[in-house]
Amino acid sequence: MSDKPLINLIYADAVQAFNGIAEAVYLGRPKTIATSLNSFVSIEFKNEIYDLAAGNSDFSLTTYGYVDLYVKAKPDGTMNINLQTKLAEEIRKKLPYKGKVSVFTRPVVSMMGSDNYGFNVTRVTFNVRTIININNN
Repeated sequence: MSDKPLINLIYADAVQAFNGIAEAVYLGRPKTIATSLNSFVSIEFKNEIYDLAAGNSDFSLTTYGYVDLYVKAKPDGTMNINLQTKLAEEIRKKLPYKGKVSVFTRPVVSMMGSDNYGFNVTRVTFNVRTIININNN
């Protein structure tokens, strides 16, 4: 197993899972972004991580994460619903996903509306479980 903290490895799995859907991938919503971007995703995990009893599951920790999909609004300020829907569906289709140390399942898609910075947001929330026997995967 890597010397990196487990959360770093989970983030690496998430980047691998969701990379290539939008023009950029960020860990958390950046304060500023390039004006040339038409879409990007922001990946985050809740800070509550629960231990599961070893022996009762193939997984040791569980939490949930979310991918926020940001799509630039049309010049008139309205939502680019076609692109928003297409990219959200691409994210949803990636799940379930098994990475090196974690499994992402049970996607729930929510339209969030405008972020007041020229982008519209769709959130895909998903369950995260870490694999107990990481070295054998």
